[in-house]
Amino acid sequence: RLRSFGHSLDVPHPQRRTHHHAHLPRASVLVGLFQDENDETHVLLTKRPEKLKSHPGQVCFPGGRQEECDGGNDIATALRETKEEVGVATDSIEPVCIWDSVESVNGLCVTPVIARIKKPFDIEKDLTLCPREVDAAFAVPLRYFADEANCASAEEIEWKGGKFTMRTYHYACPLNQREFTIW
Repeated sequence: RLRSFGHSLDVPHPQRRTHHHAHLPRASVLVGLFQDENDETHVLLTKRPEKLKSHPGQVCFPGGRQEECDGGNDIATALRETKEEVGVATDSIEPVCIWDSVESVNGLCVTPVIARIKKPFDIEKDLTLCPREVDAAFAVPLRYFADEANCASAEEIEWKGGKFTMRTYHYACPLNQREFTIW
């Protein structure tokens, strides 16, 4: 069902680019979904170290800037960055679709790559974090975001001519007993 919300992987990546982002440096993030031992779907998230200059302490998806070795391919960027940041092997990730690119506050054209992390996947055992880039990795059940009672706040914002609702969640992770602010 995710494919119906995104762009087909069969369309060459330059054709998917939004024209008003074409001049910006490229980046990709991996929206990694996996099923736990009870077949409940979770999304993989990371928390950046507080000491970083860019987005310190923020919760985000694994990802980053496109490099020459990616050959201009958004999927290659997301897979490489995920491997570097959390150690998930590229052959353990099955890209499903790509969502529309957005412009970040840092002036990057960021493309979300929606992907399935193949079973067996155990977030406690199968991740190797890069401490320079990742303070913590954790997973949130998708149903958590679907429950409006879990939304701490919802703020209407305008960005680059569009209107968006920015939702904030405070997630208490049972795995590491830490609370993460997700927005």
